[in-house]
Amino acid sequence: MGTEYAHAWCRAETGWVGYRALAEATTRHQGFIDTYLTGVVYPARFLVLVQSVVAVRTVASWAGVLLRRRRVSGAGGRGTRVA
Repeated sequence: MGTEYAHAWCRAETGWVGYRALAEATTRHQGFIDTYLTGVVYPARFLVLVQSVVAVRTVASWAGVLLRRRRVSGAGGRGTRVA
């Protein structure tokens, strides 16, 4: 009981809100993209379009990696490169 009172007194005197309140405050924080890119690099109204373009480019790049791997592995075994 005594330590709880001491902790409460210290928090009140220093203005410290405690870990629970700090955790709640950080969970309400938006992410990196919301904070630094949306509305800065591109307008917020284009968010869905930008997300779609990024998704398509990501899928296309991974498809290119898989096709290149198949071509390399199908040309005589592992480690053989086709020029």
